[in-house]
Amino acid sequence: MNILYTKASDYRANEYNLKTDIVEIDGERFARKVAVYKEGIPHLEKILSNADNLKKVMEQECGVCAVRKEDNAILFDYINGSSYEELLAEAYNEEDWARALEIIESYHKIVYKMCTQRGFCASEQFVDVFGEIQNDDTLDVGDFVDVDLIFSNVIYVDKPYIIDYEWCFNFAIPLQYVFWRGLFTSKIFSIFPDEIKEVVFDRYELTDERRKQFLGMEVAFVEHSKGRSLSFSDEIKKIRPVVFDANHLRWSGQSYPLVFFAIKNNEAKRIYEGVSYPGKNVFSLAIEDDYDRLELFIAPVLSVVSGIHVTTDIDGEERDIAYSTNESDDIEPKYFLKHTPVIFVEEKCSNIRVEFAVDIWNAESLGENNLNTYLNSINYVCDTAKSDLKVARKKSREKINAVEKELEEAKVKNTKMRRALQHKNVFKAFQAFIKVRNKENDF
Repeated sequence: MNILYTKASDYRANEYNLKTDIVEIDGERFARKVAVYKEGIPHLEKILSNADNLKKVMEQECGVCAVRKEDNAILFDYINGSSYEELLAEAYNEEDWARALEIIESYHKIVYKMCTQRGFCASEQFVDVFGEIQNDDTLDVGDFVDVDLIFSNVIYVDKPYIIDYEWCFNFAIPLQYVFWRGLFTSKIFSIFPDEIKEVVFDRYELTDERRKQFLGMEVAFVEHSKGRSLSFSDEIKKIRPVVFDANHLRWSGQSYPLVFFAIKNNEAKRIYEGVSYPGKNVFSLAIEDDYDRLELFIAPVLSVVSGIHVTTDIDGEERDIAYSTNESDDIEPKYFLKHTPVIFVEEKCSNIRVEFAVDIWNAESLGENNLNTYLNSINYVCDTAKSDLKVARKKSREKINAVEKELEEAKVKNTKMRRALQHKNVFKAFQAFIKVRNKENDF
């Protein structure tokens, strides 16, 4: 058996902690799940019954990846096709929003094939896993629900196939939550233009209030899967290097300063100042001054930048402009872990239009070819932080030593002054004594 890929769920409680491998056995690929601890064996074996129940629900319109038990593991058939996440990415890259909405609608139909009735009433089992929410007669529910039915777990070949169904429950769960969860966990949907997101939210009645309610369910579900042994903030402290601040990784919904410089004779002049956001960014600018090159600072460190397009308008016709970045790789998207992403333009033009999409670094988005780059960059950042800390400590010690020396010199000077003053006072007193004695002798 040859192991091609491994992923561990080490943030979970022992009874849910599984390791997933992509393996090759006699030239054939499989997805292989193994319980990391013996407490996880019941959760692992439950997947076998999940497959049978899901097949009954999905019937012939949507396939369910075949699974079997082998020794202490279970093996899934490896289905080679395009996931709904990948299909959504293709539509996003082509800006084919009609196609994107078709994919989302297809996904919605798959989720709602699990529907058994209308009207939700929370059971004790539901509250234990997803927390307390109000009963709602308008919500469609399923009595057997695959909560992990997300975009990346649906592969399209000749029809959709569900490839992972670890988290299935035999109690009533609102299907709108499962649909929302698919959107919420999709990295591609997260960078869709806001206007397209609003179309989806309106079409499927995902109001702000409803999405907040489902977010509360998701937090409770995550707490359930990790055993509620640690708070989220404790988990962050447990897994992240101390040189990073996790808040720097979560800038969704926030803005980042976007600055445009014109460089002439190695002097920089700021000619534009604005903001960029997670997702797609587009801006245009008229340029009056002569310059050697333009430098556009577009996003924070730890960014993934894709879809960069730089153009200029000449007599009403748009023309592409060549550009470069401070990331040497030719791959798309570009990964910036060591430094702030910068776009360089050397061609002269009187106006410019720049568009790009921004996301945050994550190991899943890298792919096998870039993992070494990622690890090397992590080491670079850690080594740089250590070096900076060492320099800062040295400078601090030098400042402390200088202050201590200055203080010691001040003490010595003060002592000398006090002694001199004492001597001076004693001499004056002696002179006064002599004068008094001389007067007494006169008498």
